[in-house]
Amino acid sequence: MPTTLYLPHSINFPTGVDLTQLDDLNPDFALEAFRVHSASEVTPGFTGSMSTRPVLSMATTQIKDVLDKLDQDYIAKAYSAANIDLEWRLVGSLTGRAAIAATSNVRARMANSLLCLNSISARIGQLATASFTLLPVSGDGTTAPMVISTGVAISATSAVQAVFEVGPVSINGSAICVQGWDYNSNISMIERRCSGSPYLEYAAVERAFHVIDIDVDDVTAVLSHVPAGTNVSSFTAYLRKKSQGGINVADATGQHISITGSVGAIRPINPRRVQVELHSIVTSTAATIS
Repeated sequence: MPTTLYLPHSINFPTGVDLTQLDDLNPDFALEAFRVHSASEVTPGFTGSMSTRPVLSMATTQIKDVLDKLDQDYIAKAYSAANIDLEWRLVGSLTGRAAIAATSNVRARMANSLLCLNSISARIGQLATASFTLLPVSGDGTTAPMVISTGVAISATSAVQAVFEVGPVSINGSAICVQGWDYNSNISMIERRCSGSPYLEYAAVERAFHVIDIDVDDVTAVLSHVPAGTNVSSFTAYLRKKSQGGINVADATGQHISITGSVGAIRPINPRRVQVELHSIVTSTAATIS
């Protein structure tokens, strides 16, 4: 039988820009298996699953379009009765990519979902990436939270949007030379199934705390916070937008990304790494670098 190959095409959202800068698209269906053995037998006599919790966790260079969707504390967005489609495009042997409108592609549809920002990673000489999770829930506990359809047309959108590299960081008004930084939202969730239903019926963000680990060459930027750490009065980390056909978009052009905060703690990790924890953050995708 000839091999059938499908490539990731898009995550299609009901509003805003679709996510198309995808290296892969592999949702985890997360069936919670169980098995029962009779008293004297080696192998089970009954197998099944308690529930399924499909979830998509992945990274993309399309950071601006992820951040633009978030409206809960800059880390989450709820989609209720609003379809999000994961799309795969057929690639035929010899014939190549199927037409977008051809009814030969594959779609996984989620009608109710929670989008969460997990992390952002930025390094010198590398494109920055954002890691996120899409968690679908059932509206009633019996309707599947993710519905697979084959032989369907898919969205026309498949384009490269903006990309970014690490930018300047300022801690308490002092700019430091950075080699890279990693932001983590440390989200914890509340999830509930009801009365033996097979699917999640409830999902919400329970807690989050914002941590940025920053790598530096200038050890004085870290050692000044030894031994007990320091209070945060102001913090800004930028991502520089890259220029199509060039290097960087000008600092004064309001197309960069910033993460800011004004309350938290500064902790030295080692002479070349400092950690900043913020009580809350504000992100902007239309920032100028100053």
